[in-house]
Amino acid sequence: DLKTENQAVVDGFADVYSMWVNDYGVDGFRIDTAKHVDDQFFTRWWTEMVQKTQATMTARGQKLFAFGEYYDGSTSTLSGYIHKQGLPSVLDFAFQPAAIGYAQGGDASGLANVFKADNDYLTPTKSAYNLINFLGNHDMGRAAYLLRGAMTLPELRKADLFAHDVMFLTRGIPSIFYGDEVGMIGGGDKAARQDMFSTMVKTWKEEDRVWGDPIGIKNSYNVVTPLTTRLALLNQLRKDNPALASGAQILRLLSGTVMVNSRIDADSRTEYVVAFNSGDKDKKVTAQISTPGSGFTTLLGSGKFTSDASGKVTLTVPAKGTLVLKASKTLPVVTSAPKVYQTVSWSPSTE
Repeated sequence: DLKTENQAVVDGFADVYSMWVNDYGVDGFRIDTAKHVDDQFFTRWWTEMVQKTQATMTARGQKLFAFGEYYDGSTSTLSGYIHKQGLPSVLDFAFQPAAIGYAQGGDASGLANVFKADNDYLTPTKSAYNLINFLGNHDMGRAAYLLRGAMTLPELRKADLFAHDVMFLTRGIPSIFYGDEVGMIGGGDKAARQDMFSTMVKTWKEEDRVWGDPIGIKNSYNVVTPLTTRLALLNQLRKDNPALASGAQILRLLSGTVMVNSRIDADSRTEYVVAFNSGDKDKKVTAQISTPGSGFTTLLGSGKFTSDASGKVTLTVPAKGTLVLKASKTLPVVTSAPKVYQTVSWSPSTE
C-alpha cells in the first residue's frame, strides 16, 4: 500500500505519469479501484498532471483524460465522486446493469431512469456526457455472458448487437472490453480474461463464442464477426455526426420496450432522432420532436419518415433494432426565451 496522503507520493506519481504522457504519447488513464483511495489524492494529483503535461497536450491538439473505477451502481454515489474527486470522469456503473437489462428485452424505463439523473453530475467542467459507458468487464464478466441467461444463440447475437447500439448511441463515451468484439463469452471474473493470442488454456480453446466455432489453437486478432463490423459502423456514425456522440440528449418517448431520443447539433441546429426497441416484435410509435414538417435521412435502419406540421413523427422501430434519423430541415429559430422561475415552499417547524 502507498501513503497517498503524503505530498511526496502525489508528486512522485505525477512525475511518473506525466513522463508517460510527455515522452511516450499516452493521452488517458483508467484508474483502477479509485474508490479505495483517499478523497484528496486525485484532486492534488490530477492538478499536477494537467500542469506538467499542458504544453505537450496543447502542441498535440489534445486534452488529457482519465476516469476512475468507482464500483457502485448508485447514480447519487457516482455523481458524488464526480463532485468531490479531481478526476474528469468515472465508469458508469449505473448505466451497465440498466443497459444489459434493456438489451435482454426489458422495459426502456430502467435505462431512462439512469439518464434522468444526469443533472446530478454537472459541475463547471464535468457532465454525464463524459461518463464511460460499458456493458461488462474483467470483474463481472463480458457483455455476452451477462446478456446470455436462457437465450438461444440466435437471440444472444441479436441482443449483443443491440446492446452495443445502445452504448454507442446514448450519452457518454463507449468502452469495449477487449475480446467482446470477436465474440468471446467466458464467465464471471477470472473466466473473463481470455487470451487474444494462441492459448494453452484448454477451457479457453473450447469455450463457446457468440459467432463462429471455439477458437482452438488459433489467435483472436484477425477474427471478424458481425459485431466488429457493427462497431466500425457505429464509430463511423459518431465520427460523421458528432451530435450522436456529444449532442444534447432529449428523451422524447418511452413506450414499453421502445425509447426515442433526440440528439441536437447546436452548431448546425440539426436534430437527430434515435429510437431503440428491445422487444421481439416491431413496434409503431409516434413521438413529439422539435423539427416540424421535415423529412429525414435514415442513417441506421430502414424506412422513410416525415414529421408533421406540429413536429410529430411516426416510427416503426424494428424488433431488437435501432433507428437513427437526421432531419433534413434545421430547427426553427426561437424568437423569445421562456421565463424561468423558482418557487420555494416552507412551513414552520413543529418542534
